[in-house]
Amino acid sequence: MRKVTPAWRKAYAIRSMNPVWRKRLSDSHRGKRLTPMTRRLMGRHRSGVRNSQWVDGRSFGKYCIKFNKRFKNNVRAFFSHTCVVCGKTQADLGCLIDVHHVYSNPNACCDPNAQRYFVTLCRACHTRTRFNTDYWEPYFMELINSKYSGHCYSVENRKLSLWID
Repeated sequence: MRKVTPAWRKAYAIRSMNPVWRKRLSDSHRGKRLTPMTRRLMGRHRSGVRNSQWVDGRSFGKYCIKFNKRFKNNVRAFFSHTCVVCGKTQADLGCLIDVHHVYSNPNACCDPNAQRYFVTLCRACHTRTRFNTDYWEPYFMELINSKYSGHCYSVENRKLSLWID
C-alpha cells in the first residue's frame, strides 16, 4: 500500500486538475467490472426518493430553481463563453465557464425585487472574486454597463423570457 504523504497529495492534486491526466485516469478504469462486495457496498447508498436526504427532488441547494442549466448556458452564450476578467475561453480551459452572481443573492432569479446581474468567470477568477465584494461588485457593474449596455443575458426567444422574468 502506498504511503500518502503531503507531497504526494499535492502532486496528485496538481495532476488531477490536468485534463490529460483526468482522461488517462478515466480510460484506465474503462471496461473494468466492480467486485460483488463493491456493488453491495455501493447499493447501500440509495438514490432518489429512497435516499434519506431526498428533499422533493430539489438539487439546486441554496440557489433559486430558475438558476438552472438553461439559464447558465444563456448567460455563457451572451458573454461568448469567455471569462470577463482574464479573457480565457471554455475551449482554453477544457471545462464550462462558471456563472457568477454579481450581487451575492442566490435567489436573484426568483426574487422580483432582486438585481439580476451575472457574469462568466473561469474557476480561478471565480475563486478570487468571492472575497472583497466591495471591489468586485462595482467592477462588474461598470463592465456590464459600459461594455454590454447594462445587459448580462439575452432573452431572445419568448419561452426563455417567460422562464427568467
